[in-house]
Amino acid sequence: MLNINKQAIEQSGRSIKNRVCLAVASLLFLSGCTSLHKVDENPQPSVLPVTYPSGTTQSSRVAGNFWWKQFEDPTLDQLMIAALKENLTVAAFTARIRASQALARQAGALSRPQLEGSANTGLIEEDAPGLAETLDDLDSQTNVGLLASWEIDLFGRLASRRAAALSELDAASADLDAIRLSLTAQVATEYYRAVEQMQLLILLEAQVESDEAFLELTELRFRMGVTDRVDVLRQQALLAETRSLLPLARASLREAENRLDVLLGLSADGMNRVNSDFPALIDMQLVGIPADLLLHRPDLKALQARLEAIDFQTAEAIADRLPRFELSANLNYRTGDAGTNVATSLLAGLFAPLLDGGRRSAFVEQRRAEYDAALAEYEESFLIAVSEVENLLYRAVQQDERVSNLSERESLLREALLQSRDRYENGLIDFLAVLTALENLQETERELIAARREQIQLRVDLQRAIGGNLP
Repeated sequence: MLNINKQAIEQSGRSIKNRVCLAVASLLFLSGCTSLHKVDENPQPSVLPVTYPSGTTQSSRVAGNFWWKQFEDPTLDQLMIAALKENLTVAAFTARIRASQALARQAGALSRPQLEGSANTGLIEEDAPGLAETLDDLDSQTNVGLLASWEIDLFGRLASRRAAALSELDAASADLDAIRLSLTAQVATEYYRAVEQMQLLILLEAQVESDEAFLELTELRFRMGVTDRVDVLRQQALLAETRSLLPLARASLREAENRLDVLLGLSADGMNRVNSDFPALIDMQLVGIPADLLLHRPDLKALQARLEAIDFQTAEAIADRLPRFELSANLNYRTGDAGTNVATSLLAGLFAPLLDGGRRSAFVEQRRAEYDAALAEYEESFLIAVSEVENLLYRAVQQDERVSNLSERESLLREALLQSRDRYENGLIDFLAVLTALENLQETERELIAARREQIQLRVDLQRAIGGNLP
């Protein structure tokens, strides 16, 4: 039989209710006398320049497209998608996102009611103060209980903890975006580095053929007695020099391809995955206001989110210095040789820190100092980012001009070589003038390939700097 005194329970409930109301009124009074921390949920750098010195009001971001679409290279598109799916660094950061999500759920669970169950059974001696002398003096007893508790978050301590965890989750997500952006930039870098070496190999093979043709010409003229043996030796030396560049280009191509394999999450397999052509670049589009940088650059978004998290942690530390109000209920069912009974309780508790040696106050000051440090780091990173974009803008414009000048020089040197060869064959000039024109042309051709790759690289770096669009 269950021995439950309903009248006593009702009377106890009314008494508890009165005490709960008194505790709540006291807490509301304290909250009105306490200035709680206000969190800045959208911290901004203190200095926002209006425009970049080298920029205009145009935007470098192609709306609705991934940033590498500007190159219009289907092979690069395939490599990008494969890298984003298979790269191991991205996989590691994705796992960290799941860990941050779990931490946010843990923080949120603290603000909900908690319920614990317990059960035990055994033999006890209730009449004697010491241990039972014989087993006949022991009674068997079984206890089953439920304990419910709930902290009323009047001052936002638990809410601030959860908000801090969510901000950390936002920061982790931004970190993942930063890794993905960096990954795509590295893929583009290694891809076009491999394209550069493939272009260089094609050029060097053509230059070797040209050098061999000039060597046949000088040998023929030497046999005819119209030129000197020195001319033949000079042309042989130039041919040997050109051939010596081929192994270096092959090695550089293989290294770039191997680095590309690692980015794709693959073991180096010795296969070539790149095209042999550079993309046709569109005119340079300059960046507008730096606000775009804040909106789209993942590493700055991560710093901003962590700044918010520290601010929420400061609010939690301040709320931890204030009283806490908790409700708890207990149900205990006991059965044994002496009978069966049920015990219940409903309690309201007020917990206020009185003396802690200044520990909580010091913790608040620690959080505020951490916030100031994080804010300074955020603002400095913003200024560095603005400077980086400005530098890339200026260099990209200058590189476009350099490529144009080199292209013009290449055309002029090609024409000079043709005329020098004609004059040499007609005996109007010596071979040294032809050799000089040939060396200048070949050097400019190789320099132009490197300059075009640098032209592409600056566009890649600029998209990384402004936070280019990602899938």
